[in-house]
Amino acid sequence: MNVTGYGWLVLAFPLAGMLVVALGWRVLPGRTAGWVASAAIGGAFASSIGMLLQLLDKPEESRSLVGTAYTYADTAG
Repeated sequence: MNVTGYGWLVLAFPLAGMLVVALGWRVLPGRTAGWVASAAIGGAFASSIGMLLQLLDKPEESRSLVGTAYTYADTAG
């Protein structure tokens, strides 16, 4: 996986965990919501470690990355 993929996973894991807990809080037994939330944060942490390791393999001048999900306004000039 590339660096930007790990970056998106860092954002996606907590979002997915929040959705699972928010939409399933009535049917999740006992402490399951806490386990789901902890697993989501753990996944984000593991993804950030993967991203760090990928960035350390790059030369110093190319360690700054920009990724866009969509273009809101595209202007010429």
